[in-house]
Amino acid sequence: MWEVFRNTPLLVQIFFLTSRCPTSYSAQRFTGGWLPRSSVGGAYNVENFRAGFEAVNRGTSSLPRACFSRFAAFRQAALPLGWRIALPSVTNILISISKNSSF
Repeated sequence: MWEVFRNTPLLVQIFFLTSRCPTSYSAQRFTGGWLPRSSVGGAYNVENFRAGFEAVNRGTSSLPRACFSRFAAFRQAALPLGWRIALPSVTNILISISKNSSF
């Protein structure tokens, strides 16, 4: 589902939302502006976080997985490392979304 938001241009999504959706959504210009931007940014950021967490070496989190639950091991080992890996691309997406606010 996220591929739909990532593979269509933001301007096309804005036009679709304002012209093809029911009048309750297209009547509000604010909704027509933030909904496509947040869906595009969310789709890209989900992919960035997924790649960041998969880039963490499995050996790094093997000791916490042996001592704690899976959630605690993820929170203590993989989350901080994956966040550091994903942070530059997340920042780029946030800057891109703020620049696209002129649409």
